[in-house]
Amino acid sequence: MTNNMQHIVLNMPGKKIITRLLIIAFLLSIYGTIDAQVYKEKITKDSIRISYKWQKEKCLRKDSPIVLMLQLENLSKAKVKVSFEVLYYWKVQLQSGSKTVEYCIKPGKRIRGKRKGLAFQSPGIAQNDFRDPLFSWLIDDLRVEKNDPTHTSINIKTNTNHKNQEP
Repeated sequence: MTNNMQHIVLNMPGKKIITRLLIIAFLLSIYGTIDAQVYKEKITKDSIRISYKWQKEKCLRKDSPIVLMLQLENLSKAKVKVSFEVLYYWKVQLQSGSKTVEYCIKPGKRIRGKRKGLAFQSPGIAQNDFRDPLFSWLIDDLRVEKNDPTHTSINIKTNTNHKNQEP
Protein backbone atom coordinates (compact mmCIF):
# COMPACT_ATOMS: atom_id res chain seq x y z
CA MET A 1 0.00 0.00 0.00
CA THR A 2 1.11 3.49 -0.61
CA ASN A 3 1.33 6.08 2.15
CA ASN A 4 -1.77 7.78 0.81
CA MET A 5 -3.83 4.57 0.97
CA GLN A 6 -2.58 3.73 4.48
CA HIS A 7 -3.67 7.18 5.63
CA ILE A 8 -7.16 6.65 4.19
CA VAL A 9 -7.54 3.17 5.77
CA LEU A 10 -6.34 4.33 9.22
CA ASN A 11 -8.62 7.38 9.25
CA MET A 12 -11.80 5.60 8.26
CA PRO A 13 -14.80 6.77 10.34
CA GLY A 14 -15.90 3.13 10.67
CA LYS A 15 -12.88 2.34 12.83
CA LYS A 16 -13.84 5.05 15.30
CA ILE A 17 -17.38 3.75 15.47
CA ILE A 18 -16.23 0.17 16.02
CA THR A 19 -13.77 1.29 18.70
CA ARG A 20 -16.48 3.24 20.51
CA LEU A 21 -18.90 0.33 20.30
CA LEU A 22 -16.29 -2.01 21.76
CA ILE A 23 -15.64 0.42 24.63
CA ILE A 24 -19.38 0.71 25.33
CA ALA A 25 -19.80 -3.09 25.25
CA PHE A 26 -16.88 -3.48 27.66
CA LEU A 27 -18.31 -0.92 30.09
CA LEU A 28 -21.74 -2.56 29.96
CA SER A 29 -20.24 -5.97 30.68
CA ILE A 30 -18.40 -4.56 33.72
CA TYR A 31 -21.61 -2.98 35.01
CA GLY A 32 -23.48 -6.23 34.48
CA THR A 33 -21.01 -8.24 36.56
CA ILE A 34 -20.97 -5.67 39.36
CA ASP A 35 -24.76 -5.78 39.75
CA ALA A 36 -25.08 -9.47 38.89
CA GLN A 37 -26.16 -10.67 42.32
CA VAL A 38 -29.88 -11.33 42.33
CA TYR A 39 -32.30 -10.32 45.06
CA LYS A 40 -33.24 -13.10 47.52
CA GLU A 41 -36.67 -13.20 49.10
CA LYS A 42 -36.72 -12.32 52.80
CA ILE A 43 -40.41 -12.02 53.69
CA THR A 44 -43.86 -11.83 52.09
CA LYS A 45 -46.69 -10.30 54.07
CA ASP A 46 -50.07 -8.88 53.04
CA SER A 47 -49.24 -8.93 49.32
CA ILE A 48 -45.83 -7.26 49.77
CA ARG A 49 -42.68 -9.20 48.93
CA ILE A 50 -39.42 -7.89 50.37
CA SER A 51 -36.22 -9.17 48.80
CA TYR A 52 -32.61 -8.24 49.49
CA LYS A 53 -29.01 -8.40 48.39
CA TRP A 54 -25.73 -7.14 49.81
CA GLN A 55 -23.55 -4.94 47.65
CA LYS A 56 -20.94 -2.23 47.84
CA GLU A 57 -22.34 1.24 48.30
CA LYS A 58 -20.12 2.53 45.50
CA CYS A 59 -19.49 -0.32 43.09
CA LEU A 60 -16.12 0.73 41.72
CA ARG A 61 -14.48 1.65 45.05
CA LYS A 62 -12.44 -1.06 46.69
CA ASP A 63 -12.96 0.23 50.25
CA SER A 64 -16.68 1.03 49.83
CA PRO A 65 -18.85 -0.27 52.69
CA ILE A 66 -21.32 -3.07 52.09
CA VAL A 67 -24.99 -1.99 52.23
CA LEU A 68 -28.24 -3.90 52.37
CA MET A 69 -30.24 -3.27 49.20
CA LEU A 70 -33.96 -3.97 49.43
CA GLN A 71 -36.60 -4.51 46.78
CA LEU A 72 -40.30 -4.09 47.60
CA GLU A 73 -42.89 -5.63 45.30
CA ASN A 74 -46.63 -5.03 45.48
CA LEU A 75 -48.38 -8.28 44.55
CA SER A 76 -51.90 -6.91 45.03
CA LYS A 77 -54.24 -5.09 42.65
CA ALA A 78 -54.40 -2.01 44.87
CA LYS A 79 -51.95 0.71 45.78
CA VAL A 80 -50.40 0.10 49.19
CA LYS A 81 -48.45 2.03 51.79
CA VAL A 82 -45.62 0.06 53.39
CA SER A 83 -43.62 1.04 56.46
CA PHE A 84 -40.90 -0.82 58.35
CA GLU A 85 -37.54 -0.64 60.11
CA VAL A 86 -34.36 -2.62 59.45
CA LEU A 87 -32.60 -3.97 62.55
CA TYR A 88 -29.06 -5.41 62.71
CA TYR A 89 -28.01 -7.94 65.34
CA TRP A 90 -24.57 -9.19 66.35
CA LYS A 91 -24.43 -12.21 68.67
CA VAL A 92 -28.20 -11.91 69.22
CA GLN A 93 -27.75 -8.37 70.54
CA LEU A 94 -29.24 -5.37 68.74
CA GLN A 95 -26.39 -3.31 67.26
CA SER A 96 -28.17 -0.73 65.12
CA GLY A 97 -31.31 -0.03 63.16
CA SER A 98 -32.80 2.29 60.60
CA LYS A 99 -35.47 4.88 61.12
CA THR A 100 -38.98 3.86 60.13
CA VAL A 101 -39.29 4.22 56.36
CA GLU A 102 -42.50 4.50 54.38
CA TYR A 103 -43.25 3.87 50.71
CA CYS A 104 -46.33 3.94 48.48
CA ILE A 105 -46.26 1.26 45.80
CA LYS A 106 -48.59 1.02 42.84
CA PRO A 107 -50.30 -2.31 42.06
CA GLY A 108 -48.02 -4.87 40.41
CA LYS A 109 -44.97 -2.59 40.68
CA ARG A 110 -41.69 -2.90 42.53
CA ILE A 111 -39.18 -0.41 43.83
CA ARG A 112 -35.58 -1.06 44.73
CA GLY A 113 -32.15 0.31 45.29
CA LYS A 114 -30.40 3.42 46.41
CA ARG A 115 -32.38 5.87 44.26
CA LYS A 116 -35.58 4.88 46.04
CA GLY A 117 -33.95 5.06 49.48
CA LEU A 118 -33.76 1.30 49.87
CA ALA A 119 -30.01 1.05 50.61
CA PHE A 120 -29.41 0.53 54.32
CA GLN A 121 -26.04 0.94 55.97
CA SER A 122 -25.15 -1.09 59.02
CA PRO A 123 -23.08 1.15 61.31
CA GLY A 124 -20.92 -0.76 63.74
CA ILE A 125 -20.83 -3.86 61.56
CA ALA A 126 -17.50 -4.52 59.82
CA GLN A 127 -17.27 -5.04 56.06
CA ASN A 128 -17.36 -8.85 56.03
CA ASP A 129 -19.34 -9.44 59.24
CA PHE A 130 -22.59 -9.74 57.30
CA ARG A 131 -21.39 -13.20 56.18
CA ASP A 132 -20.70 -14.33 59.74
CA PRO A 133 -23.33 -16.64 61.29
CA LEU A 134 -23.30 -14.42 64.41
CA PHE A 135 -24.70 -11.54 62.33
CA SER A 136 -28.39 -11.29 61.50
CA TRP A 137 -30.88 -8.67 60.37
CA LEU A 138 -34.62 -8.43 60.19
CA ILE A 139 -37.50 -6.32 59.01
CA ASP A 140 -39.32 -5.02 62.07
CA ASP A 141 -42.70 -3.37 62.55
CA LEU A 142 -43.77 -4.14 58.97
CA ARG A 143 -47.08 -2.46 58.21
CA VAL A 144 -49.01 -2.70 54.97
CA GLU A 145 -52.04 -0.49 54.42
CA LYS A 146 -54.17 -0.67 51.31
CA ASN A 147 -55.30 2.66 49.96
CA ASP A 148 -59.04 3.25 50.15
CA PRO A 149 -60.35 3.11 46.54
CA THR A 150 -63.19 5.51 47.43
CA HIS A 151 -60.67 8.13 48.56
CA THR A 152 -59.04 9.99 45.73
CA SER A 153 -56.86 13.01 45.88
CA ILE A 154 -56.72 15.44 43.03
CA ASN A 155 -54.14 18.16 42.81
CA ILE A 156 -55.34 21.07 40.72
CA LYS A 157 -52.82 23.69 39.80
CA THR A 158 -54.36 27.06 39.11
CA ASN A 159 -52.67 30.01 37.53
CA THR A 160 -53.88 33.25 39.10
CA ASN A 161 -51.47 35.42 37.15
CA HIS A 162 -53.38 35.33 33.89
CA LYS A 163 -54.56 38.40 32.05
CA ASN A 164 -57.92 38.80 30.43
CA GLN A 165 -57.38 38.70 26.74
CA GLU A 166 -59.86 40.01 24.27
CA PRO A 167 -60.39 38.14 21.01
